[in-house]
Amino acid sequence: MHTIALPPEHLPEFTQLFQAISCLKTTNEYEFGRYKAGDLHVVIYNSGKVVFSHKPRGQLRDKIIEFLISHDEFDGYVIGSDEAGKGELLGPIVVAAVLLRTREERALARFEGAMDSKELSKAQLGEISKFARKCKHAIRVLSPQDFNAQFRGGNLNDLLAGMHISAISRILEDTISESGEKCTIIIDKFGGRKNDVGLENELKRVHPGIDIIITTRGERFEPVAMASIIAKSEYEKWLDSYEAQEGLGIRKLAKDKIAVHKKRNEFCKVSYLNAHKRGGVLDA
Repeated sequence: MHTIALPPEHLPEFTQLFQAISCLKTTNEYEFGRYKAGDLHVVIYNSGKVVFSHKPRGQLRDKIIEFLISHDEFDGYVIGSDEAGKGELLGPIVVAAVLLRTREERALARFEGAMDSKELSKAQLGEISKFARKCKHAIRVLSPQDFNAQFRGGNLNDLLAGMHISAISRILEDTISESGEKCTIIIDKFGGRKNDVGLENELKRVHPGIDIIITTRGERFEPVAMASIIAKSEYEKWLDSYEAQEGLGIRKLAKDKIAVHKKRNEFCKVSYLNAHKRGGVLDA
């Protein structure tokens, strides 16, 4: 099974790639189209998900990548950044930034499964993150212990902004400053307008000449999707490592057990526990 995600508005044009193969009858209201070519079955959903029975090869693969290249709206380099663990009681906050240099790189990332990490199973996440990590990237991890030491009811978005700036700057300093290439930064929106302005101003102060997009649903862009996948993968890896090292299944602990656990400062964001007690909204 192999899945790619497209903007729904691209589906009518995308289905033209399958004109030469057998068109099957859709089986429910959620399907946009069904196709079959030899042992390859394709189901296209109204949501934009395209599910293949196996990864396309040969001429069809080339046509899909050409289609994706033709719909890339950017010139030059694009860096995307996203985070994982922000709303989770357990584990770290992770921010990742990913550079995709060309339309071809971005098309290949989409073909390989770039999408919102929330849409992926743990197995898919692990597989696609292997590809994502081959791209130029930077990761920032704030462990629960460090989070608990730094965050005491202040502005969480300020802390996140610093992590995004650090990860993006690492790529800009390593790659962009030497190449002189035009560069666009896309950040998955995590705060309000004031936060957006501060984040943009700080990035442009340190790295003048870059274009910055801060947007909701940033994962629709391949660099942000790849950053989302790396961040989520790193977050899950941290939890796996802690559970193995301590012999403690923290994912299975009830909140009341976490609240009194002697090692809670090591594996949970303690201020989030206080928010839970007050009926806060950090349970996401």
